[in-house]
Amino acid sequence: MRSSTDDLPPLAGNRAALAAVAAGVGLLTGLAARASARGLAKAAEPLAGHWLDIAKADHLIILDLLERAQAAKPAARARRAMLFGRARDAFARHALWEEAIIYPALRFNDLAEAAAQLCGGHADIKAAVFDLERTPVDEETWRPQLGTLLRAFETQARREEETLFPELRRAIDADEDARLTALVNQLNRRFV
Repeated sequence: MRSSTDDLPPLAGNRAALAAVAAGVGLLTGLAARASARGLAKAAEPLAGHWLDIAKADHLIILDLLERAQAAKPAARARRAMLFGRARDAFARHALWEEAIIYPALRFNDLAEAAAQLCGGHADIKAAVFDLERTPVDEETWRPQLGTLLRAFETQARREEETLFPELRRAIDADEDARLTALVNQLNRRFV
C-alpha cells in the first residue's frame, strides 16, 4: 500500500512530515499555554466568603506578589513585570470593593475620619503604582520604589485588619454584616 507521500519527491515528503510535526508541536504548545493562562487566571480570581476574610486574603496575596517582585533579580525583567502586574491588578480589584462598600460603611458607623484616611492611603498607593509603571523594572530605583509601595500597603492592610475593620464589625449587626458580605461577593463576581 502506498502512502500519500510516495508520489512526492523526497524533499517534499520530508516537508509534509515536518509540517505535520510542527503543527502537532504548535497544538501542544497552544494547549499548554492555554492551561497555564487558565491557571494564572484562576489564581487571580477574586475570592468569595465573608468580607473581612476576603480583605485579609487579598492583603496576603498582594503582599506576596509585591515581595516576590522585589526579590526577583534585576535581570529577570519579565518575572518582575509579571509579578508587579499581577499585584497591580489584584490591588485595583481589591481597592474597588473596599472603596465602594467597606469605606462607606465605616463612614456611616461613626468612622468617617478613618474612612477618609484609608481613601487617602489608597490614593497614595495608586500613585506609587503609577510611578512604578513608568520606571523600567531593571532600573536601580525600581526595587527601592517597590519597597516603599510594599511598606505603605502593609501599613494600610495592618491598620484595616487589626483596628478599623474589627471596629466596623463590632458597630454593625449581623444583618448589616451579611449585607456587606453579599455586596463584596457580588462585586467580586464581576471580575470572574
